[in-house]
Amino acid sequence: MKKTAVKKGSTVGKKLAQKSKALKGKASATARKLTKSAASAASKTSQGLKAKVKKTKQSASVRKAGKLGRAVGTIVGRAINTAENLITGVIKK
Repeated sequence: MKKTAVKKGSTVGKKLAQKSKALKGKASATARKLTKSAASAASKTSQGLKAKVKKTKQSASVRKAGKLGRAVGTIVGRAINTAENLITGVIKK
């Protein structure tokens, strides 16, 4: 039995939605890993230099990594959302 155009379009839309969620998750996870590793390296270094350091500030590289992760996730999410909207618009017509 052949699939109709509507069914094909809906399955494509669902797959795109799943991929967008996965990509957003990967981007944010990568940003978190970068942030944690950079923060731990910065804190260890500062603790080695200063004996009783309680709290270390985020370094510029950590802030940049976080911003980059958010930007990538947002751009990818928006692109996929636009594609989904186009597909659903075509299917509804």
